[in-house]
Amino acid sequence: MENMISSSKTRGSMAAIRRDIRSRIRVGLYPLLLLSLLVASFIFFWPQNDVSATDYDNSRYAQNDFSLPSANTVTIDSADEIVPPAPQAYDKNVLIQRGDTLSGLLLAQNIQTQDISALLAIPLVKRTLAHINPGKILNIHVNADQELTDLTYNLSPTQTLSVTRLDDNFDAKLTKKTPKVLPTVAAGVISSTFYDAGLAQQLPQKIILAATQLFSSKINFKRGLKPGDHFKVIYESSYVQNKVVSTGNILAMEISNDGKTYALIRHTDSHGVSRYYPADSKALSNAITTKNTFLRAPVHYTRVSSSFSMNRMHPLLAFSRPHYGVDLAAPRGTPVVASANGVITVKGQEGGYGNLIIINHGHGITTRYGHLNRFASNIHAGSTVKQGQVIAYVGSTGLASGPHLHYEYRVNNVAQNPLTVKLPLEANPISATEQKQFSHEVANYLAQLHSTPLIVVAYAPGLPQNNNNAKEA
Repeated sequence: MENMISSSKTRGSMAAIRRDIRSRIRVGLYPLLLLSLLVASFIFFWPQNDVSATDYDNSRYAQNDFSLPSANTVTIDSADEIVPPAPQAYDKNVLIQRGDTLSGLLLAQNIQTQDISALLAIPLVKRTLAHINPGKILNIHVNADQELTDLTYNLSPTQTLSVTRLDDNFDAKLTKKTPKVLPTVAAGVISSTFYDAGLAQQLPQKIILAATQLFSSKINFKRGLKPGDHFKVIYESSYVQNKVVSTGNILAMEISNDGKTYALIRHTDSHGVSRYYPADSKALSNAITTKNTFLRAPVHYTRVSSSFSMNRMHPLLAFSRPHYGVDLAAPRGTPVVASANGVITVKGQEGGYGNLIIINHGHGITTRYGHLNRFASNIHAGSTVKQGQVIAYVGSTGLASGPHLHYEYRVNNVAQNPLTVKLPLEANPISATEQKQFSHEVANYLAQLHSTPLIVVAYAPGLPQNNNNAKEA
């Protein structure tokens, strides 16, 4: 019992000792924490000198008697001053845009005003460059003194204006290039229309239209051609530097339709009259002359949108009145050609016709072309035009519900149906004295046509670089 009491007293005294020790630690820790807080506050809030790296660098430069360089300043020794480069001579091709003038273009290139004035004072320059065409190039050369020394401008593929400086003046001259006329060959297989097949082989629209007219009495080009029919043609092309600048006449052509082949050869007699003859010698008397013939349709049209009628309900006016021509629907901008040789008597706006051209073909025959979008740039009242020459472009001006060509054919001012009127054709047989020459021409042309593959992109055999255009079918 005594042992138990002694053990209990011992545990009690030990617990008291531990409590006493913890109490002492707490009492001693609080002053220590307070002292630490005071020291930290003293260090943080004590004022200090603000010596930055920049001040250090400044004091270092001051001690060494250096000037402090600025970040944006470059010190250059007077002996090494930068000298701007001397003006250089240069060539420049200036693209002409809509609304540009010669003086404005030259001023934009910093050409001196006295040079521009001297240039425009030259009659040839003033006459030829009064209207410069958008899309063309004006080539200039400026010397080291920034003076204009040379200027060239291509007026056309065959004409170039050249201006050269001579001291303080300029010398202008017009250089003309003589085109090289070469036979051009093309051939194609028809899958849908003759027009599409011709375009696929890069046949000019003028040749496509001419071929359609030449064979219109034998072939119905709207409904008669079938897939697999084919054509071969030789025609004239004028080349300048191996580029086509114009297209001439068909020299020979054959077209296969529904198992039959038709061929025509062009022959010019001793009087300068050209006619097309069938290649079959038995039909030499059936000559078709290009003199005084007319094209049935002077535009490549998609359909006849309105026929010739003496009592037609006008689609816009909503009442009946005569329709003195035929309306040939075609996309806006499609070329319109003269249906025969003649002289333009009217070019301008005429009431419901809109933009209108009237051509006098002589012998009381006139043709009218209405609703035109615009006129060809090289024609005016009094101009002489040839059959197949582009005179305007399809539009919808005047009283028109959509783009088409209104075409009239009049005899002594009496309207005739252009699609059915008997056209003035000459059927002059080839003379006996020229039959030998013609037979030789037929043999040569037929040999060329027969040796031509079925598919040939238009090319001139006389130009070596184009020889690879021919493709075997």
